[in-house]
Amino acid sequence: MVGSKMWALGLFALWLFLIPISVRKGLSLGLAILAAGVGLSIGLGRGLGGLAQDAWAVSSDVQLLELMAIITLIYDFSFLLKATRRMEAVAEVLQRKLHDPRWVMFSVPALVGLIPMPAGAMFTAPITDEVGKGINASPEDKVFSNYWFRHCWELGFPLYPGIILCAGLTHSKPGDLTLHLLPLWLTAFGVGMALFWFRTRNPGDRLSGETADKNSHSALAGELPEPTLWALWPIFLVVGIAVARINLVPGMAAVILIYALSERIGIRDFLLYFRRSFNGSILLLIWSVFLFGRVLTTTGLLELLATSLLGFGLPLICLNFFLPFLMGFLTGVTTGFVGTVFPFLIPFWGQDATLWLQFAYASGLAGVDLSPAHLCLSMTQEYFKASLKKILLLILVPVGAVMIVAWIRLIL
Repeated sequence: MVGSKMWALGLFALWLFLIPISVRKGLSLGLAILAAGVGLSIGLGRGLGGLAQDAWAVSSDVQLLELMAIITLIYDFSFLLKATRRMEAVAEVLQRKLHDPRWVMFSVPALVGLIPMPAGAMFTAPITDEVGKGINASPEDKVFSNYWFRHCWELGFPLYPGIILCAGLTHSKPGDLTLHLLPLWLTAFGVGMALFWFRTRNPGDRLSGETADKNSHSALAGELPEPTLWALWPIFLVVGIAVARINLVPGMAAVILIYALSERIGIRDFLLYFRRSFNGSILLLIWSVFLFGRVLTTTGLLELLATSLLGFGLPLICLNFFLPFLMGFLTGVTTGFVGTVFPFLIPFWGQDATLWLQFAYASGLAGVDLSPAHLCLSMTQEYFKASLKKILLLILVPVGAVMIVAWIRLIL
């Protein structure tokens, strides 16, 4: 009996070690988690028959199918925004309307960050670079504003896959999690803005028409009619749906249809963008995460892990910090730590599940935000030719503030 327990725990530790190593070697996170699920199922005696039962149960899970539909619709909307150059118009409006360049450097990444757009950080980098020159911002400050204010939303905005996955694993609604996590992302924005304002000088005057014109032509290449604030309506419509807690599947579908009709997108192009929105690697990742969680349950490994760790006397707060942080730092992916660590931690949370969730989620995101494996960080650091060490020291300030708030909420 003791031997079987040691074998199960050793096998789990092995796969927990192999997942981030495999990702660092180039294997997709979805395939790494899938391999871990298959390896644990077979290694712990479920066999191919039990694995097939788990796979079917996951594939027929209505909650999982809804999650995949939401992810696909978000990608579809992102493609439509790119194809119609809507985000370029939004950025130009902000440059013309805001008087302090520092507000532009904050608001452009923050607005684009409302939509989990692939390569969104790189989309705003040229704008950040041009505006930053007007206030002599250092490369590290440019990276910080372009990176941090975009990713603050990941702490609670309900369109982000990490929040959606958290909701799925805890059987709650993304909108409810958003309200519960509100203090964390307000802290992220507030401390980040205070740090950025402290480090960048006030230009003393407003953006001149010449500067704004230069920015719009160099950073936003192309012949566009001068946009107005009305250019922001698609973003505000999505935000309104999220705030109103409307089901995201019909809500996003309606927004996409309204936007496509308003932009007169042809049926052929519309179907092309829709086909492209089926991101195979992301859908595989989500499916693999759910399979991994089910394997942990059906093999009895979750119960064994819980009783064993409690027997070691390790404080629960240490588990909920180090495990998410480590997995987030090693993979640089939010869904990675949520999918691999949360199924293990959830049984420990009991009646205080929401408080433990906000602490564990903040811990994992701290690892992701500080990870060189995070592509948004590594790409923008390379773009601005900035010091990675100095960037991490800047990011550490708001990350630490968020963790302090999460810890205070937990202990009180």
